[in-house]
Amino acid sequence: DPAHQVLTLPGDFLITNLQIEVAKPIVRPLNGKLEVWRTFWSFGRPNTIQLGCIGLPSSSDDVQGIDAFGTCDYGDLCEILDLNPQFDEITGQPSCFPEAIALGIPEDQCTCEGVIAPKVYTIDNWNKLVDFNSLDSGFLTTLAAGDYELRATATNRAGEEEACIGITVPIEKAASGGWLFGRGRTRKAIKN
Repeated sequence: DPAHQVLTLPGDFLITNLQIEVAKPIVRPLNGKLEVWRTFWSFGRPNTIQLGCIGLPSSSDDVQGIDAFGTCDYGDLCEILDLNPQFDEITGQPSCFPEAIALGIPEDQCTCEGVIAPKVYTIDNWNKLVDFNSLDSGFLTTLAAGDYELRATATNRAGEEEACIGITVPIEKAASGGWLFGRGRTRKAIKN
C-alpha cells in the first residue's frame, strides 16, 4: 500500500502526486513553522520526543531563508519566496517554480500578493524523487530510525492558522555489516 511505505536509510522515496488547496487569497505576512516529532521504541515501549531546530550546513544550492530543520520558525514565507526568485532560462525574465507552473499558477504571477487564486491545485504523476542514498548505513542511520510526524503551519499577522500540512514518515535502518557510520571494522590477517 503506497500510503504506508517505509523509508529505509540509506534509500529514497517517491512523491507521486501533489495537491494543494488554496481556500482564500494569500496575504502577507504568512509566517511558517515546522514541528517535528519522533517516536521510537525502547524496551518495548513507544517514546515520543519533539526535535529541536537543527542548523543545516549551507551550500550554493540551498534555498535562501531556510537554514535549519526540525521544530523551527521560518518567519514570513513570502519573504523566503522573494529571496529565491526563478528566472526563465531562455528569456531571463522572472518566472515561477516548475512545480507552481505545473499546478496552473501563471508564470508571471508567482508571488504572495494575492494573485494565486483560491482553488485546488493538483499535479498528478509528479514523481518527485527524494534521495537519501548518499547516507552511509550505520550508527547515524540507526539513530534516525523511528516514526516521524511533521506538521507545517502558516499563520497570518494575527497568529490565526491559514494553512496546515501533516505528514507521517516511518524510517528504518537498512541492514548492513557496519557498526559506526556505515564502516565496519576489518581485521588484518597476521602472518607468522
